[in-house]
Amino acid sequence: MASVGLPPPPINDAPGSFTWLEWYRQLRSYVSTSGSVPWYIINFAGSNITDIATRLHNNLQGLQGGTAGEMYHLTAAEVLTARYTIQYSVPTTGFNITVANTTRFLILEPAGGLASGTITMPASPVTGQVVSLLSTKAVTSLTHSPNTGQTLLSPITSMTAQGRYAWIYYAPTTTWYHVA
Repeated sequence: MASVGLPPPPINDAPGSFTWLEWYRQLRSYVSTSGSVPWYIINFAGSNITDIATRLHNNLQGLQGGTAGEMYHLTAAEVLTARYTIQYSVPTTGFNITVANTTRFLILEPAGGLASGTITMPASPVTGQVVSLLSTKAVTSLTHSPNTGQTLLSPITSMTAQGRYAWIYYAPTTTWYHVA
């Protein structure tokens, strides 16, 4: 079978069917005798891929790819929106806010200074995610906590008027590191 090449994979059959098992047997036989499967030996019958060696990202079939010149599947504006979401709140004393997973900036704009409140970091952050906390008025007593299973280094216990504070998340250690 190896000298003839591989037949096309049986894409219309259920995985684990006899035709798939036979195709895998032929593939294993070919690889074990030649050591690899050269691209030219694969039968592309039923496929619309013509040549993977020169395939550019924006030419992939069936993928949107953003607008011209953008090399991802969102537009540049959508990426900025996802990365730099603002969570805005007009809290009162005793507030309890959990930062949303996509939030970059949590802005607190209370009517006046606040005696107390609680801020909890996002539940499902990603490595490199930065969360900045900003308040237009002072918060005298603040409980600032990580979410379940996380560590928060240098949590703040109060916020000054116009105060700005920031942390970056690193998933391998499940830790929020204070950066500003």
